[in-house]
Amino acid sequence: MRKVNKDYSTFLIAFALMLGMGMLNKINAQDFKTIAGSVTSEEGVALKGVNIFVPNTSFGSVTDAEGNFELQIPEDSKVVLTYIGFETKTIDVSKKTDFQLKLEKEKSMQEDTIIVSYNKDVGKPKSRILKIE
Repeated sequence: MRKVNKDYSTFLIAFALMLGMGMLNKINAQDFKTIAGSVTSEEGVALKGVNIFVPNTSFGSVTDAEGNFELQIPEDSKVVLTYIGFETKTIDVSKKTDFQLKLEKEKSMQEDTIIVSYNKDVGKPKSRILKIE
């Protein structure tokens, strides 16, 4: 086994540490901004629980009971809004910070509602399907 000069190995360790710290500083230097607003349906009803997120990142939030949200995201991001029964919406948030958003109902949703109920008596289990039009 070869002997390595102690000064040389100390230099390599110090260089690797400085390089690593420089890379971390570059990652943390990303600019962020806070966006806020509310999400409603086309009828103006506040939507609770709408998912709001920046694709391919861990930045996201959910609207509160009044449909309001606040989210800190990287500058020049696009934000996606998803909610069951409504069309997914993508918005560019690079120029604004306050949003009043409306989601449209999904066009492919069925108009009929089907309710399934199960009733278990002492005897055999019974089930029935009701169609509400």
